[in-house]
Amino acid sequence: MCIRDSPNCEQVCSWKRSLIVYKQLTEVFEMDSANNKDDDKKKIGITRKAIRKMKAPVKDNVPLKSAEAKEAPPAKAKAKAKEEKDEYLGYTPDELAKYREYKELYAGMTNNKLKLILKANHQSQTGTKDILIRKVADGKVLGAMPRCTKCGGGYLKWSIREGKYWCTGYTDDTEKVECDFVGKKEDVVRSPWVDPE
Repeated sequence: MCIRDSPNCEQVCSWKRSLIVYKQLTEVFEMDSANNKDDDKKKIGITRKAIRKMKAPVKDNVPLKSAEAKEAPPAKAKAKAKEEKDEYLGYTPDELAKYREYKELYAGMTNNKLKLILKANHQSQTGTKDILIRKVADGKVLGAMPRCTKCGGGYLKWSIREGKYWCTGYTDDTEKVECDFVGKKEDVVRSPWVDPE
């Protein structure tokens, strides 16, 4: 545990590291011009070390050693590796390749553009950017998702991992209409996807 007032504290907090770097930088800039250039270089070197230390990866306010930092893979790499390992029972291998290609293509679009595409295809426009990208990519591969045929008002949900559709119902004015529809890929006919101009 870091004791902020203790000068012998081994675990220096990030705010304290910033203060140390600030003091060292002010010392460097306040150097006398009469000082030897070699002394200046030494002081600058110390400052650079302090800056590197400040930028070092930190876990629980303790700087990680370089070997530990290199071992920990980035979160995006973990997510991509997990996605590649997962099985997608809802897609054939060709459809899965197209789906991933479209996900990369639409990742650069804004939320508003993605929502316009979904609106043109009468799809649900709710969710985070990642969900919107998945909806557009899925629609591009398999077609526009129809409304539930059992209750007539609910948006179908699609699990690409399990290869099944389901509906939880919809809200009609003030009442919730429940639906328990569950179907396979073959049970639902999707309409062609429309690309708005």
